[in-house]
Amino acid sequence: MSDGGFYGINMSRPAVFLALAGWLWIGLLAGCATVEQAAPSAVASAAPSPPATVRPTAVMEPPPTSPAAATRPLAVDPGLPVDIKTQPTATPTPTRTPKATSASLTHYDLPAWVSDPDAAVLLALLSPELDGEPFISLLNPATGEHLDISALPHTWRLSWGQDAEGLFFQFRYEEKRGISDEDYVERIYVMTGEVRRLLASEVEQGREAVAPGGRHLARVSGWPESPATVTIEDRQTGRRVTLDDPFEGRLEWAEIEWSPTGDLLAVQRRHFVERGEPRVAALAIYDSDGGLFRQYNDLDGHSWAPDNSYQILYITGEEFPYYRPCLLDIKDNTTRCITDLVAWSESQAVHTSGYEWAPDGRHVSFVYWGRQDNNVAGLCTIAIEGGEVSCLVGKETIGEENFVHGYWWSPDGRYLGFIVSPRNPGSDDGTLDQLATVAGDGSQYRVWGSGHPPVLWRPAWEDDPNGQQ
Repeated sequence: MSDGGFYGINMSRPAVFLALAGWLWIGLLAGCATVEQAAPSAVASAAPSPPATVRPTAVMEPPPTSPAAATRPLAVDPGLPVDIKTQPTATPTPTRTPKATSASLTHYDLPAWVSDPDAAVLLALLSPELDGEPFISLLNPATGEHLDISALPHTWRLSWGQDAEGLFFQFRYEEKRGISDEDYVERIYVMTGEVRRLLASEVEQGREAVAPGGRHLARVSGWPESPATVTIEDRQTGRRVTLDDPFEGRLEWAEIEWSPTGDLLAVQRRHFVERGEPRVAALAIYDSDGGLFRQYNDLDGHSWAPDNSYQILYITGEEFPYYRPCLLDIKDNTTRCITDLVAWSESQAVHTSGYEWAPDGRHVSFVYWGRQDNNVAGLCTIAIEGGEVSCLVGKETIGEENFVHGYWWSPDGRYLGFIVSPRNPGSDDGTLDQLATVAGDGSQYRVWGSGHPPVLWRPAWEDDPNGQQ
């Protein structure tokens, strides 16, 4: 989840459209990741693929070798709260030199780690240098390798997806045809390297989420022309149902997330407000058949606990940076807040923000920065029971001039992708943002280049994407 000043969407409608227009021209899209449905056929007349490059690191740290190191979700030591000013950290890895690899109009030679189910793979749009040429990059945080594909004009809307032919990553781009422009989707399959080019108009639009097990598909569409519509499709039977909106269209934006068990869908609805104004949000929970299970008229958060406990992480508070994390138990319909974090932030004289579930479901992660002291900043976790704090990233890692902004756990919990920047987390200026990764124990810190959201970890894929038993 996100909160104000932390890549959230708490902004005015004019500001949103100005930001979207600007990002389209520079080839970046901030916001929710999109997965688009497969189209029936490719378009042969689209522009050819640019060449791909593989850039190995000059200095590499080896990935974990022991089974325990390779599978542990999070390194959190028990004990008293940690002094954030003295956390040990790792040394950054230098920038790599490009090395060309072969490519054709219909195929990319993808390195083996892109399709290795045990590898953590990150998809991002970034530049090795601040003002350099943007690349669509696949990153391997364990080895430092990455594959770069030169971005086509006005590239945007990166996403992962899966159809009957397998897992793919894709992006949209614009091509001029005479006096008009045409939008295309380029889709690249990770197992084969096969490239499909599709007319964007032939690809079903909207943000999608596939339920664990693959049977049910939820989709958000309609916004910004109208309040968002959410549907659930049963991919075994083909039945599709449009979800009733208990908030009667008053909240125009919608975000969706399936529970880890796949039987409940959280739909977070929001209304855009001016920066600094109170957030307006509500939450509805549906079963997989589309029935309304619960609704909460004033609740901001929709992120499920990864441990199947049916808890949702949400925030309370009047304004950034004074939001605080709380937990909603969907089954029991009860709430509680993590008050130990308030005491910890007061004792350390820091602000906290960016609350997310840690992969084990027993901790919540967050970023921090000094209220007065700019030499204090990083990323930590707090135990839900007991309140112990462990800090994975500090100034010793990211540099004295930098702060941590948005971050994303890998699906297996072994790595974090995050933004480092010399700007304070409350700033809207992202011109100096850099994309970095680090292992879940604070080691293997790497800076990859200038980057912004969306930053997307490769998901696990189903053997049968239609969820057949």
